[in-house]
Amino acid sequence: KETAITAYRSELGLLTTLTQLQAVSITTAVMPDAVLSNLKSLTILNLKSNALSALPPSISSLTSLVSLNIASNLITTLPALFSQLINLKNLDMSGNEFDCLSLNTIAIMNIPLVKAAISVCHPAAHLDSKIEMTYYIIATATY
Repeated sequence: KETAITAYRSELGLLTTLTQLQAVSITTAVMPDAVLSNLKSLTILNLKSNALSALPPSISSLTSLVSLNIASNLITTLPALFSQLINLKNLDMSGNEFDCLSLNTIAIMNIPLVKAAISVCHPAAHLDSKIEMTYYIIATATY
């Protein structure tokens, strides 16, 4: 019998040599910063289909991260230091409602993304609400 995980446990942060974390379909909107802060060896992080409304700031410290899947959440913005993910090659952000500023951050990061799946961005509240912009960022890394 499978047991559904309904919350992130801070103890996950004690697994300092962990290289892959598949945390899919967890039904909590918040991931404690302590979960990711010590996972410096993490190369693959899959947070698809959770109810996350934001990413913890500590995600920016995962400089070994190569693949990040945050698809199908409720995320609208990226942490301020997201651009520090210098080894990121695969990014799936689809199924969220990012503001355009966050998507512009991704576009100018100079990260050689192999795949970045992004669907629609929503202008900030101070902009005309009738404006809707669609971004498609697909780039190929050169090796």
